[in-house]
Parts: sequence; structure tokens; C-alpha cells
Amino acid sequence: MTWNAGILVVGLASMAAFVAAFRVSRLVTQARAVVTVASQAMAVIAEKTLNDEEKQRLVQRAALHLFGQFFLITLTAILMLAVPGVIIWVGDLIGLAPFAAVTDLLLSWQIIVGATVLILVAGFLGKVL
Repeated sequence: MTWNAGILVVGLASMAAFVAAFRVSRLVTQARAVVTVASQAMAVIAEKTLNDEEKQRLVQRAALHLFGQFFLITLTAILMLAVPGVIIWVGDLIGLAPFAAVTDLLLSWQIIVGATVLILVAGFLGKVL
């Protein structure tokens, strides 16, 4: 597999854009909110002091909230994944690096292993420091 400077620049730029989009998207916060709502709905179902009508009303409200969150998370994920795709596409349009070559680079085992190690080290250092 041959990589030139243009392919590396576009590949690294798309990876940086993905990380930035992920941080800006607050996707993890949205997912945690979903878990909280689901946990609260389960607590309502288990609550002995509420009658069935109250439980039904509260659980239906939680279900509507969860459906809304599903669509919001899906849209956020699509937009977040589009950001690096646009960078790769623009790199191809301006002739810096072919789209297929950049995707081949990003899907290579070297990049996948390297990025995984880098993320694990950054996560560990973030917890330690």
C-alpha cells in the first residue's frame, strides 16, 4: 500500500475533523440522557404507590421522549459522520488525494491499530491527569 503526502494530509484532517465533530456533537451526553430517561421509566413501572393510569401516563411520556431522542441521536450521528466525508470529498475534488486512496488509508490495519492505541493512551492520560 502506497501513501503519499496528500493522502496522509487528507486522512489525518478527516480523522481530526471526526474527533472535533464527536466532541462538539455531545453524542455521549445525549446517550446518557436516554439511559436516564429509560431508568426513570423502569423505576415508574416498579413503583408500588402509583396506580396503573399514572404509570401509563408517565411511561408514555418517557416513551415519547425516547423516540425524540432516537431521532436526535440519529441525526447527530449522521451529521458527525458527514464531516470527515466532506473533507475526503473536498480533498478529492481539489486533486489533493483520491477518495478511494484516503478511505483505503483510513481502513488500513496500521491506522486502525494506531488510532486505537492513541485513543486508549489519551483516555488513560485524561483519567490520570
